Amino acid sequence: MALLGVLLLMVTLSMLAAALVSVHRGHWALARGQDQRIAAHQACLSAIEYARDRLQSEPSWGTTPFGASSLRLQIPNQLHALEQGSSLANNRLELDLPADDCSATLQVANNLTNTDPLSSHQALQPAFPTWRQLRVPPGSALLVVIGRNARQTRRVEVLLRRRPPLDGALYSGDDLAMIPSAGGNDPVRCDFDGEDASKNKLRARGKLYLPQEARFLRRGAATGRGDVRVGASITVNANGNFPDPTDGTSLVDSPDQQGTLEQQLGGHLNVGPVPQLHLNVSDLESSAGSVHPLPPGKYTFIGPGRVEFQPSTGGPGVVYQDAIYDGGATSGSPSQLLAALSGRKFMLQGQVESNGPLELDSQGGVSRAELALGYSPLSAALDEPGKRTSLRLRGDLKVRGHVVGQGSVAALKDGALGGNVTISGRSTLSSAAGTGLALFSEGDLHMRPAEESGDVTLAADFEALKIGVTNGGGLPTSLRDDFDAFERLSDSDPDGPLPLAGRDALIGLDESRMPGPATVKVRDAIIPVADYQTQVQPLIPNWPARTPSGLYDVPAEALEFVDHCLAPGATGDFEGGMTVGRHSRLMAYLRSVDEGSPEPGWLIQLPANAAPNPNKKYNQLNAGNLKNLLQRLSQDARLEGYSNLDWLTHAGNYYQQKDKRDIDWRGLVYAKGRLWTRGNKQIDVVGALGTETGSLLFDGFTRSKVKFHHSELNSIFRESSLRLEGHNWYLD
Repeated sequence: MALLGVLLLMVTLSMLAAALVSVHRGHWALARGQDQRIAAHQACLSAIEYARDRLQSEPSWGTTPFGASSLRLQIPNQLHALEQGSSLANNRLELDLPADDCSATLQVANNLTNTDPLSSHQALQPAFPTWRQLRVPPGSALLVVIGRNARQTRRVEVLLRRRPPLDGALYSGDDLAMIPSAGGNDPVRCDFDGEDASKNKLRARGKLYLPQEARFLRRGAATGRGDVRVGASITVNANGNFPDPTDGTSLVDSPDQQGTLEQQLGGHLNVGPVPQLHLNVSDLESSAGSVHPLPPGKYTFIGPGRVEFQPSTGGPGVVYQDAIYDGGATSGSPSQLLAALSGRKFMLQGQVESNGPLELDSQGGVSRAELALGYSPLSAALDEPGKRTSLRLRGDLKVRGHVVGQGSVAALKDGALGGNVTISGRSTLSSAAGTGLALFSEGDLHMRPAEESGDVTLAADFEALKIGVTNGGGLPTSLRDDFDAFERLSDSDPDGPLPLAGRDALIGLDESRMPGPATVKVRDAIIPVADYQTQVQPLIPNWPARTPSGLYDVPAEALEFVDHCLAPGATGDFEGGMTVGRHSRLMAYLRSVDEGSPEPGWLIQLPANAAPNPNKKYNQLNAGNLKNLLQRLSQDARLEGYSNLDWLTHAGNYYQQKDKRDIDWRGLVYAKGRLWTRGNKQIDVVGALGTETGSLLFDGFTRSKVKFHHSELNSIFRESSLRLEGHNWYLD
């Protein structure tokens, strides 16, 4: 009996031992499989880091064929990297890691330097497809990589994006306060949005004050190091200072209200640490070529294309006509164009520096001067994308009007003084898509409304364009898609929406390349007389009167021009009544009258063909006006998610309510000191605003919309400071 028990015990123990061995083998196999999966994943990460480094140093990497197989990098017994590909579609990085017994294959759909989305299937070989068709956003690169180890395979997709130093819409080095207008009949709106919802952020190293009407359109976050208070009553004095409010709801005083406030605002609120933002002027992208000096002082427009200069040293003044040169011809070196003068545009060229303060104004104090960067001297329109201009000055910068274009303006301190920027009037910072505009101040930056009226509003131009294009039958259905695609028209894109034609053809400047009837163009879109008189005329200050009086003495030729355009039976050059092009010329003429220097050339009919004529300058400038109008329309329509036609008629098209108190910013606005606006009705920001040590104040607005848009910031910063952030998808 005892023997039988021993035998049963031995059998049981043998079975247990066999089971333990089987379990151990299973665990060993699982562990080995896990190790192999980890190794395959590590191979993917190695390939990604290699590609990241290549893109950092060469943003165009992978946009042309790699060529024949070549050893790009070799570390004996550790790493071998091959870049090969006879065409763009089969470009591949082959990475071998012999020490870890693994390898990886990577393809890239590089859209870092482009402004339009890229389909991943356009850049990746069908034999190496993504798991779904992706649209690679502008300023991004899609990496698709397969890692291998023995019997394990790991697949990873990574979207790398340019990451500017700012990762939120508003960033204050001290307090941040959004203060709506206390009076008026217009409902208050204060909206925050972001191209990337994860970047829909507000930060303040001091206290953060939001109005009761604040809303995050997409999930966002607001952080104040000292406190976050909602719905407080704040009164700012003339120096931009205000006492700490005691009303509203404070997170510090009422932490139990955090959930209620977050639900109300649609975003996360937090009291906690905020790192300091620090930017230098050297971080900004600059123009190529030599640096040329611009004499410091005050430049005053005394007429279209005429500027009176008074040096800051107090010496004798001088009057410039059409252009300002550096005087190189008198010193024996070639003369360099510093600024072209067209209308009220002060168009800087290349890299320009001033060793003192600068002031840009218009005669009579009317806020009409425009500091324009990256504009063509001939057409007075934005030049090709990427042709930027930079202005650096030591001292204060004062602009009575607008700042527009592509490039950067930096006001630097002169010792312990200066570096302040003041812009008066309907403040505009706008740029072409993907080019970027930066306003940089080492002191304080202040934007305020114009003290004087008299501005010919942009709303009149947009209303005229809307009537001409949508109601007047100016564009047939076949050309409306071309109108919507205005931003993408280019002669270099034969497969684009308008083959072999560009913006000049659509506007009507180059009719030889216009498809369809040569008489159909945006320029010739008819504006019905009744609509023009009831909807456009009321938007134009100082409309020509039958009995001219006072400052605005309108000459007879202007009245005759208006008669021709508005008369039902007009014949000759003005047959057909008012058009978009005629409205543009009339507006330009009224501006010249308003400035006290009438330019009758603006009233000349734009020729029906491209034949040379003595008024070519005015025709080009008029075409430039139309280009600017369409370009701005197209940019804002794209940013708001509408076609050009839909944006023209959309109820939220803010151009229909523009006035001299509005602020429209595109790009980067940065001050090491304080940044504040006061008395501005409507504030639209696309890009980012930040301060290093001072407060950031929006004081007295009715409507405010701030949208973080890193694509608008990508080209502002130097390539050497390019940083990439990744969004990963792991796929087996």
